[in-house]
Amino acid sequence: ILQSIGGYDQSFSIQDGYDLWLNIIDKYSVRNVNLPLFYYRKHDKSVTTNEKELLKTRSQIKAKHVKKRQLGPIDVIAVIPVRGHSMDLRSNPLKKIGGKCLIDWTIDSAINSKLVTKVIVTSPDEKVLSHVRKGYPEVMFHKRNMQLAWINTAIEDTALEVLDFYKSSYEEPDAVLMLYIEAPFRSTMYIDKAINTFQLYDVDVVDGVRSDDDIFYVHRGNGMELWNKDRKLRLEREELYRRVGGIHLIRTSTLIEAKEMGAGKIGHIILDQRAAFTIKSELDWEIADLIANKEDFNGDNVSKAIPQA
Repeated sequence: ILQSIGGYDQSFSIQDGYDLWLNIIDKYSVRNVNLPLFYYRKHDKSVTTNEKELLKTRSQIKAKHVKKRQLGPIDVIAVIPVRGHSMDLRSNPLKKIGGKCLIDWTIDSAINSKLVTKVIVTSPDEKVLSHVRKGYPEVMFHKRNMQLAWINTAIEDTALEVLDFYKSSYEEPDAVLMLYIEAPFRSTMYIDKAINTFQLYDVDVVDGVRSDDDIFYVHRGNGMELWNKDRKLRLEREELYRRVGGIHLIRTSTLIEAKEMGAGKIGHIILDQRAAFTIKSELDWEIADLIANKEDFNGDNVSKAIPQA
């Protein structure tokens, strides 16, 4: 089988077998043996310890397979919903991280993607829309209905409203990519990776996630119980994943029909720790500023930030 698929592609310097996996499932039926069959030794210089480079290589592998299978480009619009300070005092899209407005990190990552057809910022806050008009002439702006920006309002309603707005001037897109500004370090690479994953696996939804192997409890009404009582053997089907990175791609037809972001067949991309970082508190703002000003920060969609005085 290894010979029939052409063996390893040695153009990738870091691999964990993902390229082989995609080649194999393209030609053969596979089954899952949900038992540990061998031991794998890990040390501080193991390939698998360099998570960021490993995930970057996986992104390149997925792009290769989209091209190899001659999967044509799809029409994807990126929607960036922003409440703004006028609607929610906790929403600070124009507050700076590393000398750059929070909202700009996400806009930059979206417009740098060659796989995104159009970027749309939707907000009821006029200061936000004015900022977009001045700084990003290539970005569409949509005046969001104030009622749709209230706290605890379903995001699906906003997505559908923006979709109708877009369709008044353009053809209906194949998919809608929701990007949330609270995850500023989610880069263009992950946007492209989500779109490539969407095409390769023919799913309805792609979410950014990280596996979480902490100990979890559930409340059954009579005290706490362990979520997974068997800690001796961890099976893939029992792994828990947490949504991260403020990235959610959904097929347009699925969104219109189900009016639910989590409908249909769900695929995923794994994000590195930095890309997964989300701002939820004042402490998070401080941490984000430290990350943005770190000298070795090399996000693929940002220039080196200038520390604020």
